[in-house]
Amino acid sequence: MYSEYALAGLLAVMEKDGLVLRYHKRMLNLYYEQGKRLDDIDEILKIAQACEVDLSKEDLETYLPQVKANNEEVWVTLGLPSVPAYRIDGQVHVGSHDSIEELAKLLEG
Repeated sequence: MYSEYALAGLLAVMEKDGLVLRYHKRMLNLYYEQGKRLDDIDEILKIAQACEVDLSKEDLETYLPQVKANNEEVWVTLGLPSVPAYRIDGQVHVGSHDSIEELAKLLEG
């Protein structure tokens, strides 16, 4: 699941020198273990607080323009359509479409 708010929370934790690895682990736990949505603002704020960053919804929303700019750069400028995606020798390879074996052959040259 994609969530601009979850990415905004990550940017806030990074900018405010919070515990980034903890943020990642808690967000993964939220989604995969607890079965909750990554765009739940209350959950994002709780996780940010657990990462030593106090945020409000309004604070979180100030990071949305940067999230959108980052997406624009990755999706449009760099031409990477999804995650994981790799650019090797000028070609984009999407991890969900290319097998590990195909990617390994490309990397080995």
